[in-house]
Amino acid sequence: MYVDVSAGQAVDLAGIASADHGLGAIWVHEGGEDLNVNLVRFEAGEGVGVHRNDEMDVVFVGVAGSGEVVVDGEKFPLKPGLLVYVAKGRLRATRSDLGELAYLTVHRRREPLRLAARVSWDKASVGSGSSEGGYGMKRHPSLRKLSDDHHGGLVRARRLRRAAAGEGESPREAARAFLRFWEENTSAHFREEEEVLLAVYARHGGDLNADPVREMAADHAHIRGLVMTLI
Repeated sequence: MYVDVSAGQAVDLAGIASADHGLGAIWVHEGGEDLNVNLVRFEAGEGVGVHRNDEMDVVFVGVAGSGEVVVDGEKFPLKPGLLVYVAKGRLRATRSDLGELAYLTVHRRREPLRLAARVSWDKASVGSGSSEGGYGMKRHPSLRKLSDDHHGGLVRARRLRRAAAGEGESPREAARAFLRFWEENTSAHFREEEEVLLAVYARHGGDLNADPVREMAADHAHIRGLVMTLI
């Protein structure tokens, strides 16, 4: 939602964050001559990938949920009432914790913020890059489905964790929903990564012994073992 806020107008950012179920930049003020102001929202385990912005300083202000801003490898908590200042030229990233995260960014005016595809903080998201304007991670369109699959798995894993804690649906219902998703989606997704993605990666000179590849294979085996405990 892109709006022009007149001088002196109050904006209920927490209300916007709780009512809007979109991801990325869900509210942007672009009417001023000096500043860009963006309200950004991510689901559990997601955020903006590592990138460097050499153009301007940025202020991050927590609005809802909790997460962190990572600056040159150092982690700073981000939640309502906390502000993180990041100087230009520093490596930066954001990520949510177990729940949703909404935060405000304020910086010197430039082209309106358009976040690239969201980043799920898993082994398939290792690396860094920047989208137009310096935010997010570049991802080829053909990989978008794999990214969306990761997001779906995170959402259902979060349901399992909440059910185990006595929140929402029963553990049995959550387990059944997860197993349906596993059978219809994630099992095939794992095979596609192992049999197609890695084959293409190797064909183009990728090192199959690289740590991220070995970690992915180990994670797949570990997750398959955990799924067996639900059957």
